[in-house]
Amino acid sequence: MTWEEIDTACRGYEVREAKRKELDRFNASILINANRRRGSKAVRPQDIMPLITDGRGKRVELMTKEEYEKAKEMFSKVKWQ
Repeated sequence: MTWEEIDTACRGYEVREAKRKELDRFNASILINANRRRGSKAVRPQDIMPLITDGRGKRVELMTKEEYEKAKEMFSKVKWQ
């Protein structure tokens, strides 16, 4: 597998997990909003649990192949107990 294929697979997994949690956070926002005080601000599902599908989060910087090889070489010298 290439690095790009691994990144695509990880991205697909993140999106699948986010879609699985959408209904839960929607139900939680309904319960919170049903019992809120008069005049208080409504809670949005994004406020309860931000997900990657919302598009608001920052993307994580990925490690380059050279950085990975350097870290792999460094960790290979470590004596694990």
